[in-house]
Amino acid sequence: MRTQQDLVLFVNANDTSRHTSSANTSIYPNLGLVTLMSALRDKLGAEDAQLGYIDGVVHSNETIEELTRVIQRIWAS
Repeated sequence: MRTQQDLVLFVNANDTSRHTSSANTSIYPNLGLVTLMSALRDKLGAEDAQLGYIDGVVHSNETIEELTRVIQRIWAS
């Protein structure tokens, strides 16, 4: 029987790749986010939470906004 798990969802908006205030404009703009996710996974442990990632470049900001609305409706119920 599977128990309920927490979900930590990391979101990368579509316009993140155009962000230029960082000193490091490497070809891996999401490397910091992936590193953070990996570190968090180690701290939480595999049984405590699931990590998710949605990329606005791939799925669009509109999809992220709709997902946010769906999650808010679920939490409110």
